[in-house]
Amino acid sequence: MLILAFSELRRDPRVKRQLLTLRDSYDITVVGRGDPGIEGVRVLSLPSDDRTPVLQRRIRYAVRKAAFRVRAYELAYWRFPHIRWSWNQLSIESWDIVLANDVDTVPLANRLAPRRGVVVDLHEFAPRQYDNRPEWMKTVAPYYDWLVRRHVTMAAATMTVSEGVAAAYREYGLDPAIVRSAAMFADVSPAPVGDVIRLVHSGGAARSRLLEVMIEAAVRTTSNVTLDFYLVADHDRAYVRELEQLAKGSDRVRINDAVTFEELVPTLSRYDVGLCMIPPTTFNHMWCLPNKFFDFLQARLGIVTGPSPEMARIVEQEGLGVVTEDFSVESLTSTLDALDPAVIDGWKQASDAAAGEYSGEQELTRLVDVLDRLQPGRGAA
Repeated sequence: MLILAFSELRRDPRVKRQLLTLRDSYDITVVGRGDPGIEGVRVLSLPSDDRTPVLQRRIRYAVRKAAFRVRAYELAYWRFPHIRWSWNQLSIESWDIVLANDVDTVPLANRLAPRRGVVVDLHEFAPRQYDNRPEWMKTVAPYYDWLVRRHVTMAAATMTVSEGVAAAYREYGLDPAIVRSAAMFADVSPAPVGDVIRLVHSGGAARSRLLEVMIEAAVRTTSNVTLDFYLVADHDRAYVRELEQLAKGSDRVRINDAVTFEELVPTLSRYDVGLCMIPPTTFNHMWCLPNKFFDFLQARLGIVTGPSPEMARIVEQEGLGVVTEDFSVESLTSTLDALDPAVIDGWKQASDAAAGEYSGEQELTRLVDVLDRLQPGRGAA
């Protein structure tokens, strides 16, 4: 099996869970950036572009932009350096199955022509990834629409992260299985809530997520709380500095660096409530069911989320926490004002009860089922 993922493998929890789940059943090669650090998996690491001369990169960008303008997408795709490198490395071997993560890996996967077929993990809804940016929607969105219509529709099977995203892909004639981005089961016991309610948020430092709302609410609330962030800041360190400045006047809020994949759930388990507020600034934010939601659940925390349909449904169905009225500072502050340690203890117990059902092991059985159906005599017929 070949697993394609053009992400930073060490920091891609969804791909790492695929590798951990499948490595004992398949002879796996993974292509991506860096090394995921998982034994029993052959890694082909994409070369860094950092040493490419600036002028060469500018020329390459100009050519790609011109190709996009005239919608010469096939030409543009095969001119990407990481695509050419991957083809040169991979086309000299033969493959039974290719598991292609995100739509930009799919033309390469199709051309490799694996014997059993290509399975595409779509992740989110690519054609509206940045639909809050008019220029992106004008110039880049048609490219992703082409990738889905021309290439993803050729796949033997597809999957995605939530029902809302799956519904959008059904407009293309696809029928993705839903494999939620759930953390692997953690053997953790809920910690009792003390006099100070410990709030936490983890994830990427993205401006579109309006993390400042959580800071302002934690500062304003009448409840006795602290709020710790664990942020991946690679793409917008200026935003992190702005958040640090905003938090500077309060001893309640701390901005911490991200911890490793392996350390995350044990670190989170020291807290009481995970804040999972992701305002619907994009289509994918509207229908998100992110890694952090399941990290909080496996850490046996209560969860406070905004009225995001996918998260709100699970929170209310399982009694994991509370859903705010909207995504405003005022609504979150009001919710925090009403926090009660005894109620939070109940939320944490509910997370403990739901941890098995909402675990990576449970979710990834759907991936295994999809793969088994491609192989006669293995699993379901």
